[in-house]
Amino acid sequence: MPEETDHQPRSAAEQLATALRTVLRQAERGGAPIKKNALARKLHLSLSSLYAYLDGTTLPSRDVLDRLLHELGVTGAELGRIADLRDEAEDSRRTRRKRAAPQPAPSQPAPPPAAPPCQLPPDIHPFIGRTEQLAELTARLDGGEPTTAPVVVAVCGTAGVGKTALVVRWAHQVRSRFPDGLLYVDLRGFDPEQPREPAEVLGGFLRGLGVASDSIPHDLAELAARFRSELDGKRILLFLDNASSEQQVRPLLPNSAHCFVLVTSRHRLPGLVARDGAHRIDVPSLPVDDAIALMSVLVGEPRVRADEQGAAALVERCARLPLTIRIGADLATTRKRSPLKELADELHRYHLDLFQVGGDERTAVRAVFSWSYLHLRADRARAFRLLGLHPGQDTDAAAGAALLGVPALEAQQLIDDLVRASLLEEAGDRRYRMHDLLRAYAREQVTDEDERRRALRALFDYYLGTAAAAMDLIAPHDRNERAGLPAPAASVELTGPEHAVSWLDAERHNLLTIAEFGASQGWPNVTIFTSSVLSRYLDARGYYSDAATLHALTLAIARDAGAAALEAQELHRIGIIHMRLGHHAQAQAHLEQALAVGREVGDRALAGRSLHYLGLVSLRLGHNEKALEYFDAALPVVRETGNDDLTGHVLSGLGFAHCQLGRYPMALMFHKQALRIARQLGNKELAGHVLNSLGLVYQRVGDTDRASRCHRQTWRIAQRTGNRGLEADSLKSLGAVRLSQGDVGAAIRLLDRSLAIAVGIGQCDIEGYVRRTLGRAHGLAGSPELAKRHLRQALQIARNTGNRELEAETLNEAGAVLLPGDARAAVDHYARALVIARDSANRWQEMQSLDGLADAHLALHQSAVAHDLRGQANAVRTAIHSA
Repeated sequence: MPEETDHQPRSAAEQLATALRTVLRQAERGGAPIKKNALARKLHLSLSSLYAYLDGTTLPSRDVLDRLLHELGVTGAELGRIADLRDEAEDSRRTRRKRAAPQPAPSQPAPPPAAPPCQLPPDIHPFIGRTEQLAELTARLDGGEPTTAPVVVAVCGTAGVGKTALVVRWAHQVRSRFPDGLLYVDLRGFDPEQPREPAEVLGGFLRGLGVASDSIPHDLAELAARFRSELDGKRILLFLDNASSEQQVRPLLPNSAHCFVLVTSRHRLPGLVARDGAHRIDVPSLPVDDAIALMSVLVGEPRVRADEQGAAALVERCARLPLTIRIGADLATTRKRSPLKELADELHRYHLDLFQVGGDERTAVRAVFSWSYLHLRADRARAFRLLGLHPGQDTDAAAGAALLGVPALEAQQLIDDLVRASLLEEAGDRRYRMHDLLRAYAREQVTDEDERRRALRALFDYYLGTAAAAMDLIAPHDRNERAGLPAPAASVELTGPEHAVSWLDAERHNLLTIAEFGASQGWPNVTIFTSSVLSRYLDARGYYSDAATLHALTLAIARDAGAAALEAQELHRIGIIHMRLGHHAQAQAHLEQALAVGREVGDRALAGRSLHYLGLVSLRLGHNEKALEYFDAALPVVRETGNDDLTGHVLSGLGFAHCQLGRYPMALMFHKQALRIARQLGNKELAGHVLNSLGLVYQRVGDTDRASRCHRQTWRIAQRTGNRGLEADSLKSLGAVRLSQGDVGAAIRLLDRSLAIAVGIGQCDIEGYVRRTLGRAHGLAGSPELAKRHLRQALQIARNTGNRELEAETLNEAGAVLLPGDARAAVDHYARALVIARDSANRWQEMQSLDGLADAHLALHQSAVAHDLRGQANAVRTAIHSA
């Protein structure tokens, strides 16, 4: 900044700059030194622009000057004096421009232009993608119904998305189709300078069309009429760039059907569509592939190809906006040795501070966004700021109402206004999102910490309260786990369990995001409550990865706080996830820790749950007698704590353990007790689990009709409750029944559906059992190679997870498939299955292995061995029936 001198400034602009420097020094003398970069940020300016105002090289707009003087605390007469200096400087600048402009001789009109006007800006290179939008522009030009009105197309999108570049590229492609000329104007609708007035624009257009200056009227209506007359019958492309409103555009519209009008705007211009018949083309962020292609052209394809993940991260940090991708590429070319991933991380840390190129305010992202923000009404500006606080990727009107503290209808109206202003974008199904750079800018505008905390607290209360209400509809029998949660601040009216599940599915990512936000930003109770509310839902829907992340966050909070009871709860939940994923050793370790800590803190309810799940894990590991011990220990505990729902699950576990041990009457008794409790409670999910296990008992005793009815009921319950694991399990069981009834085709169809679900949710155990049964089915269908492939995969799953029961069953099925062609290999498989079956006391599998061994030895003409094995199998069969 230049030093002050004693001589009198020579112009009003210099006087203005001197006055600004003076009030800046006075403000510094009255308090702490003013940091120029912080002042520029408050004013939504680049630092170079602020210095240009202070040294007199650039004249600030009235709006910028008012904000600068307000920040410096200038009032009274001094405020008026500086404002007058600015107006004088503006008048002087206009006078100099008029004097500099060539004036035609008063007695002679200006000669007509030698050629039709071509005012298009130069084409932009590189230009990537936008094929859909380019094609739509061409379609609008090519046709439709004949009309007497011009075609008007509004190209709309957020700041930096490349609207102007798109239209310029297309206009150059079709310029030959407009022989009478191409007119262009930047309306400066969202620039820091004053927007262009329609009268000024029309005067410029008329001069471009060859109209003499002294023939151009001054009245707006007369200007518009003269402009329409000049365009009548001509084929002209009219490009109105950067419009702020319909009012700025309407006086500039021609009336000739031969004209084609293109308008670009950050606003969606609904009035121009409704009243003037404009067609709107929305320009979104670039698709990922196009964004990476643009980055490749700008920084070099070899560098991008060598670091594709880094390039993808970098364009995402740039919100896939062409403007910011170019800025990111400029940074990358400046720092040629930095990995692209490192630059992406740096942009994430510093966000908007790095998104500018030199002193060019038109490429400083913060300044570009400010030109949209400063045009907003106060209530819309507040909505924009607070919606930017949302930690998730999208929102709806109900969540917006909570954040803004207004009714849902008012929130929807404000959101719609921000969509029209291209500060929010529609994400489908009445959901809305803000890209990361806009969100960062919006958050910068929230300077009141109390307002920020109030808005976030209301948002978290809304999400957690509504999620708890949803879970009360889905799983009313575990309400005690959700005790102490806030009532919804602005709830969605959930009409039933299916609506509750669909709401949770829609908001799952947001709920998990606020849990992560709570853990990292000092809101630990938000994370703890989210874990309590979503645990059952994530388990039932098969979102095990999400559940693992959520419970790990909560476990860390519990350990940091020394909250032993919470630690035990989260260990238990993580143990269940490991069990679902087939990590049986990890499941057992976590559940044993949960049991130990639960007993230390006196949590009997948790102890009962942990004993129950340890019993289930023991069944998977083939420790059937140990499983029986766990269930026997759990039953009095859960009855004592009054947990009827868990009592039903434990009784069903006892029934399953007795079934594995070949004690079918005992298994039926326990399952029927569990089913009675489920029906008394009205607990459909519990009933589904019990019926599926009961169906297995009926299969073992040969009653396939009853088994089929049980599994069909389970499948219907799984569909109604949205329990994906139970759905896969019931389809697997139905497939096995159909196979035993001889309907191989139906069995394979059911098993394929089960397999798709099991693989989709990561339920390794169910996948293994399905593949085992598919092996048998394809063997019976005459496809031995396909059968062997499924059986190899099932065996691999069994060994990876330690599921001994699955391993024995798969070896038995493999023996059956191998037997017709390779009896010795069949003997090997049956023998290994027999060892596992006897080790786990699984009488059913033992009988299957002995029968298979007998058949294999008979095929090898070893009839004596076969006879002995058949006798052993019959002895086991008798023992089972007598039990």
